[in-house]
Amino acid sequence: MKCKIVGVYGNPRYKILDIGKNTYILDVGGTSLWRIIFPLLYWMFPVNVYKVNDERVINKIIYRNEEQNGAGLLGLLGGIVALGLGGLIYPFLEYLDVDTTPLIGTVIILVTSIFVCSFIFYLNALCGRKLGQHIHLEEHRKEKLWIRPNSKGYCLHVLFFYLLMVAFTAICINGSINYPNSFVFFAFALFLFITLSIGIMTIRIGDTTVRFKRNLAKKD
Repeated sequence: MKCKIVGVYGNPRYKILDIGKNTYILDVGGTSLWRIIFPLLYWMFPVNVYKVNDERVINKIIYRNEEQNGAGLLGLLGGIVALGLGGLIYPFLEYLDVDTTPLIGTVIILVTSIFVCSFIFYLNALCGRKLGQHIHLEEHRKEKLWIRPNSKGYCLHVLFFYLLMVAFTAICINGSINYPNSFVFFAFALFLFITLSIGIMTIRIGDTTVRFKRNLAKKD
């Protein structure tokens, strides 16, 4: 079936799917840890969508409003703080005159990873609360469908970008352990954040095709 995908303003976690005469909302960022780690799973397995044919609600979450501007600004500010933590840990250790061994470098990598993952989960929760001010998805009919990539070229583009970010992240991990410095810790935090955020890119705004898995449709 043909499908038109529309974005939710200031809320990249959700996408609006226009399929025939019906409208559905897809949760891209907060439903599966595996899809965050391996974003291509969005195209390989069915995803949950919620049927919302309330035009008044859809118009509220599509169009710009002042309420959502604050969320975007808060997210940007939080991202700067979270990504900067990886670069701040090493200078702090130097100030304390701590010898940065491979073990210490590994600990810094783990701590930085926790900060980055926590920030991503925080953003997901923030987006969920913002959408919850307009609509509660669990009150609507849930169905499963397969979403196809907009094109083969776009699928290869996402795959290449994902593998590139994974490679850069791995290089930074090796550098952080063997050649620790503030730049490489910051680079690791940045590339890890981008890698875990690629899932948002997989479901692109535009026209695509979908296929419903009707036998799993249910009402909450």
